[in-house]
Amino acid sequence: MNFEELLVDAFSKAFMKFRWEAIAAAAERREQILDEYAAACRRVDECARERQRIHDIVDLIEAEDALYDQAIAALDRGDHDQALPLLRRTAQAGIGEAAWLLAGLLEERGDRAEAITWYQQAADDGDPRADDKLA
Repeated sequence: MNFEELLVDAFSKAFMKFRWEAIAAAAERREQILDEYAAACRRVDECARERQRIHDIVDLIEAEDALYDQAIAALDRGDHDQALPLLRRTAQAGIGEAAWLLAGLLEERGDRAEAITWYQQAADDGDPRADDKLA
């Protein structure tokens, strides 16, 4: 073997070792995550307070989704006066699409200053349309 072949062989072996170590580390991390998830599930099963906390969170999310659905229905009917406060509440609750829709409605009504605030919120939530509006 010449020097170049030895170098390629050594590099290949080192790369394969690194790759297997990375795979092993990822598998170990996956096992750790699964163990943590199982422990959390056991806590929920064993703790009525934790179970209630989770049910309360689900109820809150469902309520926010219901408000968002009402806002969309109002927009579909063209009832912007009813949609505006519903969109504001759902945007404040963190529904990114609501922030985008609220910003558009505010801009349409001439309130560019507040619209920018909600476009920024939508952008922070990862909405690329809002990035375009802010550019």
